[in-house]
Amino acid sequence: MEICVAVRGSGLNYGSRAVIDATFNVTKADVLAMACHCYDTSTTVRQHRRSYQIAIPMLLAGIGLLTVLREQLRPIGILLLLCSALSAAFIPGWFRRSLRRSAEKMIAEPSFQKVFGAHTLILTDEGLASKSPTGEGKFSWEAVVEVKLTPEHLFIMLPGAQGFPIPRSQIADFTIQEMKSFVESRVSERAK
Repeated sequence: MEICVAVRGSGLNYGSRAVIDATFNVTKADVLAMACHCYDTSTTVRQHRRSYQIAIPMLLAGIGLLTVLREQLRPIGILLLLCSALSAAFIPGWFRRSLRRSAEKMIAEPSFQKVFGAHTLILTDEGLASKSPTGEGKFSWEAVVEVKLTPEHLFIMLPGAQGFPIPRSQIADFTIQEMKSFVESRVSERAK
């Protein structure tokens, strides 16, 4: 599907032609969903979670075993062994909630308020062009590191914790699917 350059009067210069364009409103919930997605897919965050999930239960189990061996401390040791098992099971959820709370606090900061509002994203053969309340940007396909479709969003991720959280409730499903396929095809072409 080819669309001429002056799409919806957004004023962006897209290069030779715009292929797909979408205008959507980004809210706190969308930015929070993208932050949580970044946390879920980050190798560093996964390593930290695993470290907590292993270190805390091992520490509790070690102290528990030492106290179980002493007659007068045996009930405390059994309690520590039980806490060790429970912590191994509950740390991933606790860790995820903790990261979400941190992201919510960050997004609530006054400097973050600038990113909310109307966004226009244009997908072309050359790359992505965007317009948001903070300015305009152009990105080649080499800048796209991931495209992920969730029940609520289409995430087009750039390096670091950057990207486009496109709410599915604001864009026709046909357009969302078309955008996802288009980005995937350009990213897979780059990989060849």
